[in-house]
Amino acid sequence: RPGRFDRMVLVPLPDREAREEILRLRAGEKPHYINSRCASCFSCELFCPNDCNPYGLILYRWYQRYMEKGLPVRAQLAMPLEEVNFNTMARQHHTPRERELVEEWASNADSPQVVADSGGTVLYAGCNAQIFPCLLDTPMLDGLTIIGAQELCCGELYFRLGLMDVVQRQVSILEERFKRLGIRRMYVYCMAGFNNLSNVLPRHFGASFDFDIVYLGDWLLERIDSGEIVFDMPWKGTAAVQESCHAKVLGRRYQDVPRELMRRAGLEVVEMAHSRELSVCCGAACGARSYNPLNMGIQSMRQWGEARDSGAERLVAYCATCLLLLHMGRIIHPTRMPLYHLMEVLMQAAGEEPPHHLVASRARFIFTHIMARGIPRMLSPKRVKL
Repeated sequence: RPGRFDRMVLVPLPDREAREEILRLRAGEKPHYINSRCASCFSCELFCPNDCNPYGLILYRWYQRYMEKGLPVRAQLAMPLEEVNFNTMARQHHTPRERELVEEWASNADSPQVVADSGGTVLYAGCNAQIFPCLLDTPMLDGLTIIGAQELCCGELYFRLGLMDVVQRQVSILEERFKRLGIRRMYVYCMAGFNNLSNVLPRHFGASFDFDIVYLGDWLLERIDSGEIVFDMPWKGTAAVQESCHAKVLGRRYQDVPRELMRRAGLEVVEMAHSRELSVCCGAACGARSYNPLNMGIQSMRQWGEARDSGAERLVAYCATCLLLLHMGRIIHPTRMPLYHLMEVLMQAAGEEPPHHLVASRARFIFTHIMARGIPRMLSPKRVKL
Protein backbone atom coordinates (compact mmCIF):
# COMPACT_ATOMS: atom_id res chain seq x y z
CA ARG A 1 0.00 0.00 0.00
CA PRO A 2 2.07 2.99 -1.21
CA GLY A 3 2.88 5.61 1.39
CA ARG A 4 1.52 3.59 4.31
CA PHE A 5 4.76 3.81 6.28
CA ASP A 6 6.85 6.19 4.22
CA ARG A 7 8.97 7.10 7.27
CA MET A 8 10.21 3.57 7.70
CA VAL A 9 13.84 3.15 6.79
CA LEU A 10 14.90 0.29 9.07
CA VAL A 11 14.81 -2.87 6.94
CA PRO A 12 16.31 -5.98 8.61
CA LEU A 13 17.05 -7.73 5.27
CA PRO A 14 17.57 -6.48 1.73
CA ASP A 15 14.32 -6.64 -0.22
CA ARG A 16 15.33 -9.62 -2.35
CA GLU A 17 16.47 -11.70 0.61
CA ALA A 18 13.35 -10.81 2.59
CA ARG A 19 11.12 -11.96 -0.29
CA GLU A 20 13.08 -15.19 -0.64
CA GLU A 21 12.81 -15.85 3.08
CA ILE A 22 9.04 -15.41 2.97
CA LEU A 23 8.82 -17.80 0.03
CA ARG A 24 10.82 -20.37 2.01
CA LEU A 25 8.47 -19.95 4.97
CA ARG A 26 5.39 -20.32 2.76
CA ALA A 27 6.81 -23.46 1.18
CA GLY A 28 7.66 -24.99 4.55
CA GLU A 29 11.37 -25.00 3.75
CA LYS A 30 14.06 -24.39 6.36
CA PRO A 31 14.47 -20.60 6.75
CA HIS A 32 17.89 -18.98 6.39
CA TYR A 33 17.39 -16.08 8.80
CA ILE A 34 14.24 -16.41 10.90
CA ASN A 35 15.80 -18.71 13.52
CA SER A 36 18.92 -16.58 13.85
CA ARG A 37 17.92 -12.96 13.25
CA CYS A 38 14.18 -12.51 13.90
CA ALA A 39 13.49 -10.33 16.95
CA SER A 40 9.85 -11.49 17.24
CA CYS A 41 8.90 -7.81 17.44
CA PHE A 42 5.82 -7.62 15.14
CA SER A 43 7.58 -5.22 12.73
CA CYS A 44 7.01 -7.46 9.71
CA GLU A 45 3.27 -6.99 10.25
CA LEU A 46 3.76 -3.28 9.66
CA PHE A 47 6.21 -3.56 6.78
CA CYS A 48 4.11 -5.99 4.75
CA PRO A 49 2.42 -3.92 1.98
CA ASN A 50 -0.39 -6.46 1.55
CA ASP A 51 -1.41 -7.13 5.18
CA CYS A 52 -0.47 -10.79 4.80
CA ASN A 53 0.32 -11.45 8.48
CA PRO A 54 3.92 -12.66 7.99
CA TYR A 55 4.43 -12.72 11.76
CA GLY A 56 1.73 -15.36 12.07
CA LEU A 57 3.56 -17.45 9.46
CA ILE A 58 6.81 -17.13 11.40
CA LEU A 59 5.12 -18.20 14.62
CA TYR A 60 3.49 -21.15 12.87
CA ARG A 61 6.89 -22.37 11.63
CA TRP A 62 8.23 -22.00 15.16
CA TYR A 63 5.27 -24.01 16.39
CA GLN A 64 6.15 -26.75 13.91
CA ARG A 65 9.75 -26.65 15.14
CA TYR A 66 8.52 -27.00 18.72
CA MET A 67 6.19 -29.91 17.90
CA GLU A 68 9.02 -31.69 16.10
CA LYS A 69 11.86 -31.02 18.55
CA GLY A 70 10.41 -29.61 21.75
CA LEU A 71 11.98 -26.78 23.75
CA PRO A 72 15.50 -26.71 25.21
CA VAL A 73 15.15 -26.95 29.00
CA ARG A 74 16.70 -23.47 29.37
CA ALA A 75 13.56 -21.96 27.79
CA GLN A 76 11.43 -23.09 30.74
CA LEU A 77 12.86 -20.29 32.90
CA ALA A 78 10.96 -17.79 30.73
CA MET A 79 7.65 -19.69 30.91
CA PRO A 80 5.33 -18.14 33.57
CA LEU A 81 3.30 -21.33 34.01
CA GLU A 82 6.31 -23.53 34.78
CA GLU A 83 7.19 -24.56 38.34
CA VAL A 84 10.41 -22.49 38.28
CA ASN A 85 10.53 -19.34 36.18
CA PHE A 86 11.38 -15.64 36.35
CA ASN A 87 8.08 -14.95 38.13
CA THR A 88 8.66 -17.50 40.88
CA MET A 89 12.14 -16.01 41.31
CA ALA A 90 10.60 -12.57 41.66
CA ARG A 91 8.25 -13.86 44.37
CA GLN A 92 11.23 -14.95 46.46
CA HIS A 93 12.27 -11.28 46.52
CA HIS A 94 8.82 -9.83 47.28
CA THR A 95 8.52 -7.65 50.35
CA PRO A 96 5.92 -8.60 53.00
CA ARG A 97 3.67 -5.87 51.60
CA GLU A 98 3.99 -7.27 48.07
CA ARG A 99 3.19 -10.79 49.28
CA GLU A 100 0.07 -9.39 50.91
CA LEU A 101 -0.92 -7.69 47.64
CA VAL A 102 -0.36 -10.79 45.51
CA GLU A 103 -2.38 -12.93 47.93
CA GLU A 104 -5.21 -10.40 47.79
CA TRP A 105 -5.15 -10.37 43.96
CA ALA A 106 -5.30 -14.18 43.88
CA SER A 107 -8.18 -14.20 46.37
CA ASN A 108 -10.06 -11.62 44.29
CA ALA A 109 -9.46 -13.71 41.16
CA ASP A 110 -11.39 -16.57 42.77
CA SER A 111 -14.27 -14.58 44.27
CA PRO A 112 -17.35 -13.70 42.16
CA GLN A 113 -18.70 -11.83 45.20
CA VAL A 114 -15.71 -9.46 45.34
CA VAL A 115 -16.07 -8.75 41.63
CA ALA A 116 -19.82 -8.21 42.01
CA ASP A 117 -19.19 -5.77 44.86
CA SER A 118 -16.92 -3.80 42.51
CA GLY A 119 -19.70 -3.53 39.93
CA GLY A 120 -17.99 -6.09 37.72
CA THR A 121 -15.01 -3.80 37.07
CA VAL A 122 -11.51 -5.21 37.67
CA LEU A 123 -7.87 -4.48 36.95
CA TYR A 124 -6.11 -7.49 35.44
CA ALA A 125 -2.63 -7.99 36.90
CA GLY A 126 -0.79 -10.35 34.57
CA CYS A 127 2.82 -11.49 34.63
CA ASN A 128 4.06 -7.89 34.42
CA ALA A 129 2.45 -7.04 37.74
CA GLN A 130 3.62 -10.27 39.39
CA ILE A 131 7.25 -9.26 38.79
CA PHE A 132 6.89 -5.87 40.46
CA PRO A 133 3.68 -5.73 42.56
CA CYS A 134 5.04 -2.57 44.16
CA LEU A 135 4.26 -0.67 40.94
CA LEU A 136 0.53 -1.12 41.61
CA ASP A 137 0.75 -0.19 45.29
CA THR A 138 -0.43 3.40 44.91
CA PRO A 139 -3.44 5.50 45.97
CA MET A 140 -3.84 6.42 42.29
CA LEU A 141 -5.46 3.02 41.81
CA ASP A 142 -7.82 3.30 44.75
CA GLY A 143 -11.26 2.03 43.79
CA LEU A 144 -10.01 -0.66 41.41
CA THR A 145 -10.37 -4.32 42.35
CA ILE A 146 -7.21 -6.09 41.20
CA ILE A 147 -7.27 -9.74 40.11
CA GLY A 148 -4.22 -11.84 39.33
CA ALA A 149 -2.95 -15.39 39.68
CA GLN A 150 -0.24 -17.53 38.09
CA GLU A 151 -2.78 -19.73 36.32
CA LEU A 152 -4.43 -16.66 34.75
CA CYS A 153 -1.46 -15.94 32.48
CA CYS A 154 -2.72 -14.33 29.26
CA GLY A 155 -0.35 -16.52 27.21
CA GLU A 156 1.63 -13.66 25.66
CA LEU A 157 5.07 -15.22 26.11
CA TYR A 158 3.86 -18.55 24.77
CA PHE A 159 2.37 -16.81 21.74
CA ARG A 160 5.65 -15.02 20.99
CA LEU A 161 7.42 -18.39 21.06
CA GLY A 162 4.88 -20.00 18.75
CA LEU A 163 3.58 -22.43 21.39
CA MET A 164 0.06 -22.33 20.02
CA ASP A 165 -1.25 -25.38 21.88
CA VAL A 166 -0.35 -23.82 25.23
CA VAL A 167 -2.05 -20.55 24.26
CA GLN A 168 -5.19 -22.43 23.26
CA ARG A 169 -5.28 -24.16 26.65
CA GLN A 170 -4.98 -20.79 28.37
CA VAL A 171 -7.90 -19.43 26.37
CA SER A 172 -10.16 -22.10 27.85
CA ILE A 173 -8.93 -21.36 31.38
CA LEU A 174 -9.40 -17.60 31.01
CA GLU A 175 -12.85 -17.88 29.41
CA GLU A 176 -14.12 -20.11 32.22
CA ARG A 177 -12.68 -18.02 35.04
CA PHE A 178 -13.70 -14.62 33.68
CA LYS A 179 -17.24 -15.84 33.01
CA ARG A 180 -17.53 -17.30 36.51
CA LEU A 181 -16.33 -14.04 38.03
CA GLY A 182 -19.00 -12.07 36.17
CA ILE A 183 -16.61 -9.43 34.83
CA ARG A 184 -18.24 -6.53 32.98
CA ARG A 185 -15.22 -4.29 32.38
CA MET A 186 -11.53 -5.14 32.61
CA TYR A 187 -8.68 -2.64 32.76
CA VAL A 188 -5.34 -4.16 31.78
CA TYR A 189 -2.11 -2.98 33.36
CA CYS A 190 0.39 -3.84 30.61
CA MET A 191 0.22 -3.24 26.87
CA ALA A 192 1.20 -6.85 26.15
CA GLY A 193 -1.70 -8.21 28.16
CA PHE A 194 -4.05 -5.66 26.66
CA ASN A 195 -3.13 -6.62 23.08
CA ASN A 196 -3.31 -10.31 23.85
CA LEU A 197 -6.71 -10.17 25.56
CA SER A 198 -8.37 -7.65 23.24
CA ASN A 199 -6.81 -8.66 19.92
CA VAL A 200 -4.61 -11.76 19.68
CA LEU A 201 -6.70 -14.27 21.61
CA PRO A 202 -10.09 -13.34 20.05
CA ARG A 203 -8.67 -12.95 16.54
CA HIS A 204 -6.38 -15.97 16.32
CA PHE A 205 -7.63 -18.37 19.00
CA GLY A 206 -11.38 -17.78 19.02
CA ALA A 207 -11.49 -16.42 22.58
CA SER A 208 -14.84 -15.00 23.61
CA PHE A 209 -14.70 -12.36 26.35
CA ASP A 210 -18.11 -10.72 26.82
CA PHE A 211 -16.89 -7.61 28.60
CA ASP A 212 -15.09 -4.37 27.76
CA ILE A 213 -11.28 -4.50 27.78
CA VAL A 214 -9.55 -1.15 28.35
CA TYR A 215 -5.88 -0.17 28.67
CA LEU A 216 -5.14 1.15 32.18
CA GLY A 217 -3.38 4.20 30.72
CA ASP A 218 -6.72 5.46 29.39
CA TRP A 219 -8.26 5.14 32.86
CA LEU A 220 -5.34 7.06 34.40
CA LEU A 221 -5.72 9.88 31.87
CA GLU A 222 -9.44 10.12 32.71
CA ARG A 223 -8.61 10.37 36.41
CA ILE A 224 -6.08 13.12 35.71
CA ASP A 225 -8.58 15.04 33.56
CA SER A 226 -11.23 14.77 36.26
CA GLY A 227 -8.86 16.05 38.94
CA GLU A 228 -8.88 12.78 40.92
CA ILE A 229 -5.14 12.41 40.30
CA VAL A 230 -3.10 15.55 40.89
CA PHE A 231 0.60 15.96 40.17
CA ASP A 232 1.87 18.31 42.89
CA MET A 233 5.52 17.43 42.24
CA PRO A 234 5.96 17.39 38.44
CA TRP A 235 9.19 16.22 36.93
CA LYS A 236 11.66 18.42 35.09
CA GLY A 237 13.81 17.40 32.15
CA THR A 238 13.68 14.87 29.35
CA ALA A 239 13.01 11.17 28.93
CA ALA A 240 13.26 8.66 26.10
CA VAL A 241 10.59 5.96 25.76
CA GLN A 242 11.16 2.22 25.46
CA GLU A 243 8.28 1.17 23.22
CA SER A 244 6.28 -1.99 23.82
CA CYS A 245 6.28 -4.23 20.74
CA HIS A 246 2.53 -4.59 21.21
CA ALA A 247 1.94 -0.84 20.95
CA LYS A 248 3.29 -0.96 17.39
CA VAL A 249 0.51 -3.22 16.17
CA LEU A 250 -2.18 -1.51 18.26
CA GLY A 251 -1.47 1.80 16.56
CA ARG A 252 -0.46 5.38 17.24
CA ARG A 253 -3.14 6.01 19.86
CA TYR A 254 -1.67 3.39 22.16
CA GLN A 255 1.83 4.72 21.58
CA ASP A 256 0.56 8.21 22.44
CA VAL A 257 -1.07 7.35 25.77
CA PRO A 258 2.16 6.57 27.72
CA ARG A 259 3.81 9.66 26.21
CA GLU A 260 0.87 11.84 27.23
CA LEU A 261 1.02 10.48 30.78
CA MET A 262 4.73 11.31 30.89
CA ARG A 263 4.01 14.86 29.68
CA ARG A 264 1.25 15.29 32.27
CA ALA A 265 3.83 14.28 34.88
CA GLY A 266 6.14 17.06 33.65
CA LEU A 267 8.59 15.22 31.39
CA GLU A 268 9.60 16.29 27.90
CA VAL A 269 9.57 13.23 25.65
CA VAL A 270 12.61 12.67 23.42
CA GLU A 271 12.29 10.04 20.69
CA MET A 272 15.07 7.52 20.13
CA ALA A 273 16.39 6.88 16.61
CA HIS A 274 14.05 3.90 16.31
CA SER A 275 10.76 4.73 17.98
CA ARG A 276 7.05 4.09 17.55
CA GLU A 277 6.51 1.83 14.48
CA LEU A 278 10.28 1.66 13.96
CA SER A 279 11.00 0.71 17.56
CA VAL A 280 13.08 -2.34 18.40
CA CYS A 281 12.49 -5.01 21.06
CA CYS A 282 13.94 -4.48 24.55
CA GLY A 283 15.50 -7.93 24.26
CA ALA A 284 12.77 -10.08 25.83
CA ALA A 285 11.40 -11.51 22.58
CA CYS A 286 14.83 -11.83 20.94
CA GLY A 287 15.34 -15.10 22.79
CA ALA A 288 12.38 -16.65 20.96
CA ARG A 289 14.26 -17.36 17.75
CA SER A 290 16.88 -19.62 19.32
CA TYR A 291 15.83 -19.84 23.00
CA ASN A 292 19.13 -18.14 23.81
CA PRO A 293 19.34 -15.60 26.67
CA LEU A 294 22.54 -14.23 25.13
CA ASN A 295 20.46 -12.72 22.31
CA MET A 296 18.26 -11.03 24.90
CA GLY A 297 21.23 -9.45 26.66
CA ILE A 298 22.83 -8.20 23.46
CA GLN A 299 19.60 -6.52 22.34
CA SER A 300 19.08 -4.93 25.75
CA MET A 301 22.55 -3.38 25.55
CA ARG A 302 21.78 -2.12 22.05
CA GLN A 303 18.69 -0.35 23.38
CA TRP A 304 20.74 1.31 26.08
CA GLY A 305 23.05 2.64 23.38
CA GLU A 306 20.09 4.17 21.51
CA ALA A 307 18.72 5.67 24.71
CA ARG A 308 22.02 7.37 25.51
CA ASP A 309 22.42 8.59 21.93
CA SER A 310 19.00 10.27 22.15
CA GLY A 311 20.40 12.82 24.58
CA ALA A 312 17.53 12.22 27.03
CA GLU A 313 18.26 12.44 30.74
CA ARG A 314 16.44 9.22 31.60
CA LEU A 315 14.74 6.20 30.02
CA VAL A 316 11.12 5.27 30.77
CA ALA A 317 9.50 1.89 30.04
CA TYR A 318 5.76 1.31 30.29
CA CYS A 319 6.08 -2.49 30.11
CA ALA A 320 7.46 -4.21 33.24
CA THR A 321 9.10 -6.93 31.14
CA CYS A 322 10.95 -4.22 29.22
CA LEU A 323 11.87 -2.71 32.59
CA LEU A 324 13.26 -6.04 33.80
CA LEU A 325 15.29 -6.73 30.64
CA LEU A 326 16.72 -3.20 30.53
CA HIS A 327 17.74 -3.42 34.18
CA MET A 328 19.44 -6.73 33.38
CA GLY A 329 21.16 -5.15 30.40
CA ARG A 330 22.68 -2.45 32.57
CA ILE A 331 24.09 -5.14 34.87
CA ILE A 332 26.05 -6.53 31.92
CA HIS A 333 26.94 -3.09 30.53
CA PRO A 334 26.56 -0.49 33.31
CA THR A 335 25.21 2.96 32.52
CA ARG A 336 24.47 5.95 34.73
CA MET A 337 21.32 6.81 32.79
CA PRO A 338 18.34 6.41 35.16
CA LEU A 339 15.62 3.91 34.24
CA TYR A 340 12.02 4.17 35.44
CA HIS A 341 8.72 2.46 34.88
CA LEU A 342 5.88 4.77 33.84
CA MET A 343 4.10 4.05 37.13
CA GLU A 344 7.19 5.21 39.05
CA VAL A 345 7.12 8.46 37.07
CA LEU A 346 3.45 9.01 37.95
CA MET A 347 3.96 8.07 41.60
CA GLN A 348 6.75 10.60 42.09
CA ALA A 349 4.80 13.34 40.28
CA ALA A 350 1.87 12.63 42.64
CA GLY A 351 4.13 13.11 45.67
CA GLU A 352 4.63 9.42 46.44
CA GLU A 353 7.92 7.61 46.98
CA PRO A 354 8.48 5.39 43.93
CA PRO A 355 9.98 1.93 44.58
CA HIS A 356 13.00 2.72 42.38
CA HIS A 357 15.69 0.96 44.43
CA LEU A 358 13.46 -2.06 45.09
CA VAL A 359 12.82 -2.50 41.36
CA ALA A 360 16.54 -2.36 40.53
CA SER A 361 17.38 -4.73 43.38
CA ARG A 362 14.76 -7.24 42.17
CA ALA A 363 16.14 -7.19 38.65
CA ARG A 364 19.61 -8.01 40.02
CA PHE A 365 18.12 -10.80 42.14
CA ILE A 366 16.32 -12.36 39.18
CA PHE A 367 19.39 -11.98 36.95
CA THR A 368 21.58 -13.76 39.51
CA HIS A 369 19.13 -16.63 39.91
CA ILE A 370 18.59 -17.01 36.17
CA MET A 371 22.34 -17.21 35.65
CA ALA A 372 22.74 -19.74 38.46
CA ARG A 373 19.95 -21.95 37.11
CA GLY A 374 20.37 -21.14 33.44
CA ILE A 375 24.05 -21.87 32.83
CA PRO A 376 23.71 -25.62 33.59
CA ARG A 377 20.59 -25.68 31.40
CA MET A 378 22.43 -23.90 28.59
CA LEU A 379 24.78 -26.90 28.45
CA SER A 380 22.01 -29.49 28.64
CA PRO A 381 20.88 -31.22 25.42
CA LYS A 382 17.54 -32.14 27.03
CA ARG A 383 14.37 -30.88 25.34
CA VAL A 384 10.82 -30.85 26.71
CA LYS A 385 7.19 -30.41 25.68
CA LEU A 386 4.95 -28.20 27.81
